[in-house]
Formats: sequence, C-alpha cells, structure tokens
Amino acid sequence: MIFIFLRLALATEEIKDEKLNKPPKIKVAFILLQFVGGGMERVTELLTRELSLNEDFELFIITTTRQIPNDISSRVKVLTIPTNTTDAITTLIKMKKNYGIDVFVCQDHWRAINVQFIDVLKSIGAKVIAFEHNSFYMYLYFTKDDLKYSTMQIYSKTDAVITLSRTDAKIWSLLGAKGAIYMPNLLTFEPAEFEAQNLQYKNIIFNGRFDLVQKRPHIAIEAFAKVFQSHPDARLQILGNQNEDYQAYCKRVAARLNVTEAVDFMGYQKEIQPILKNASAMIMTSQFEGFPMVIPEAKAFGIPIVMMKLDYCEVTQEGVINVEKNDVEAMAEQLTLLLDDVDYRREKGREAKESLAKFSNADIVSRWDKLIKAVMQGDDQIKELIQSLYEEISDEKVAQISEDEKKHATLWMKFLSTFYTEKGEYPQ
Repeated sequence: MIFIFLRLALATEEIKDEKLNKPPKIKVAFILLQFVGGGMERVTELLTRELSLNEDFELFIITTTRQIPNDISSRVKVLTIPTNTTDAITTLIKMKKNYGIDVFVCQDHWRAINVQFIDVLKSIGAKVIAFEHNSFYMYLYFTKDDLKYSTMQIYSKTDAVITLSRTDAKIWSLLGAKGAIYMPNLLTFEPAEFEAQNLQYKNIIFNGRFDLVQKRPHIAIEAFAKVFQSHPDARLQILGNQNEDYQAYCKRVAARLNVTEAVDFMGYQKEIQPILKNASAMIMTSQFEGFPMVIPEAKAFGIPIVMMKLDYCEVTQEGVINVEKNDVEAMAEQLTLLLDDVDYRREKGREAKESLAKFSNADIVSRWDKLIKAVMQGDDQIKELIQSLYEEISDEKVAQISEDEKKHATLWMKFLSTFYTEKGEYPQ
C-alpha cells in the first residue's frame, strides 16, 4: 500500500514538473476592425479557430464590432476597441500589457488607422505580422500613390508580411518589405466533404460585394444578357451587398438589357451551401483579387468557373475558364458553352474540384505555426523559414504580369473618368 502511495506521489510530481517546464503559450491577436461579411472575415474566423486548437497558442480577435458572429470559436477571446483613433490606440497599448499579447496580426492596410496601429505596436516592442489580403496590383486602381507608399513604409517595419501569391511576395520584397512570404488562405470547405454537384440547373452565380472598381457585377449582368438570348431559362444570382447607389445602377443595367426577371439580387448570404448546390456555373469579373474565397468554395462543389484572368492569383491558375479582362463577349461565349452541354459542365466542374488538391488546410495551418514561432525568435529564423517555403516564380513572369495589369488598369481608369455624370453620380 505504501509503495502504491509513493508511486502516485511521484507521478503527481512528474506532472507538476512537466507543467512547470512547458513554455508559456504564445499569445496572438488578429486585428479586424469590422465584421462585414467579406472574405477577410471568413479567413480570420477560420484561422483563429484552427490555431486555437494548437496548445502552443492563445488566440484573440481585436475589433470595433460589438455584435460578434457566432462562427468565432469559443476558444478565441474577442476584445473590442473604440472607433475613435486616439482612444483605439490607447486601448490597444493597454491590451498588449494587460493580456501579454506577443504577436499582432494586422490587416486592412487601406485603412489609415491600421497603419498607425503598426507604427505604435512596433514602438512598444510588439511583434507584428502584416497580412495583405489583396494584391499589389490593387494599388494601380487608386488615383493617388499615398496608400501604396505608406504601405511600403509600414511593410519595411513589420516582422513579416503575408501575401496571397508568389508574385506579390516577390514584388513586396523588392519594395523593401521585411519577411514577405506567400501563404494561401484556408479553404472554407474541405473538397472531400462534398460530392461534385449534378449541375442540372442553369443557375449562374456571382458572389461579391457591389463595387465598381474591383468586383463589377454590372459586367456580369452584361455577359449574362448575351447568354440569356440562347438560354431564356437561365438565371443570374447575385450574392452581395454594400453600395446601394451602385446596386441601383446594376438593376438599371438589367432593365435596359431586358433581363430583370432573370436576375436575382439576393443580398449577402451567410449560408451559401444551398445556393452552391443548385448552381451550374460561377462568373467572376474582378479587376484584382488576392486569394478570393468564393473560388475554392465553388470549386469544392465542382462548379465550373468563368472569370477574367488574374495571372498572379494562385487559386485560379488551374480549374477555371479564363478570358481576357473586360472581354464580355468571350465571357458570354464560355458561359453559353457550359449551358449548352451538361456533360461539358460536369467535366469542367470535375477539373475545378480536382485543382484544389494542391491546397491543404493542414499544410497552411502548419505554415502559420512555423511563421508565428519564427517571428518570436527573430529575423534570422524568419529568413530561414522563407527560404524553406520558397516557391519559385521567375522575374520575367512577374514583369510580364505587371505590364499586363498596368495596361488593364490604365484602360479601366480612363473608362471611369468618363463614366459618372457631371454630379459624380452613376448614369441612368
């Protein structure tokens, strides 16, 4: 009996020693100012949920949003900051001290307040990862260079910069960013969880906010109107919200092209699985993207995708039907071919689904794990990690992509200069 008690006592001491010797958790905070239902929010929800399963980390989300989505894991602590810039910065400094946050992941760099956050956090000794959710080519569509230059300056101060393509990692590195590393987004749906859909209906979906510069759903309506001439039983389902004036313009475009009854303005949809299950094609008309979540979501269901090409975008290199930017005729032709032949639709759908094999959530979470730990150890470890994960892309290819993107941006900005009325409104 005494022997048993001694064994139990020793075992208890061993457990205590193990706990004492275990290094403290790394505390990681993702800053996301607002939850408005976009891809950045979905990525943040997915990432914090997966990383919170790792015993080495403690996860936080810092936001101004008071009503937090239910998708946030209960293992993730949500902290709110004021909307006023000065008060927000003061609160952020207090949070670092009170919660002992080690690493801040800053996003939304087109918002000036986030640029200030990074400056302040670095000044008080915090480790900072800048998470660039869009592409460098986004900056071609701004009439002023202020944002691009302020971002360049900030990225030279952070400990690491996450980009969503190899092209972006190379460009930001050339522009002086410290620790620029390509990291794909997590997939919303694991492809293995869903069978390829039957694609028996003629529903074409457009999933994105109402935005004239980037997403451009009015062009999707123009392409659909041409498809509708030979497929009057087809429907275009537009999922998205924001910008009521532009949405009203899109409805006028549908009316002018006599497809009002065939275009469904469905607003933002939190649960998109039922819509994807009844879709037969997706259309994307974006000028620029980072790693658009809607693409792998559609691919997971085996839905063929017709889009205007983005040669740098990693998730659209395979398994999509690309047309030249702003070529509405070509987009309509490809959509018509899909609706003409259900077997062809299913073939393209299978290709789309199979193309997701190169993206693994387990691998992406592992990359994040390694990056956070490398950031804690310093610049040498970050450089070593980048070298180990480096995926080659030639300077020649980056130069060609950049030349093409600049040409398209110039043409679009020229179009926009004559698009609005004299009062700066959308045309009737």
